[in-house]
Amino acid sequence: MDELMNVNEVADKLKVSRSTVYTYMGLGLKYLKPGNRTTRFRPKDVEEFVAKLVKDEGQRAR
Repeated sequence: MDELMNVNEVADKLKVSRSTVYTYMGLGLKYLKPGNRTTRFRPKDVEEFVAKLVKDEGQRAR
């Protein structure tokens, strides 16, 4: 099983702000809430979300 990532780690990986990660959550980035104040992400879910964003941007550019 992959190690889960926190918001800061996702932001660092994607080179975006924490605020952008929360925006991505609203746009469909899958996340887990194992506790009241804890948000975790599976690396696979982050990669799939980014791939979808890139694909959607490519279609919009045409």
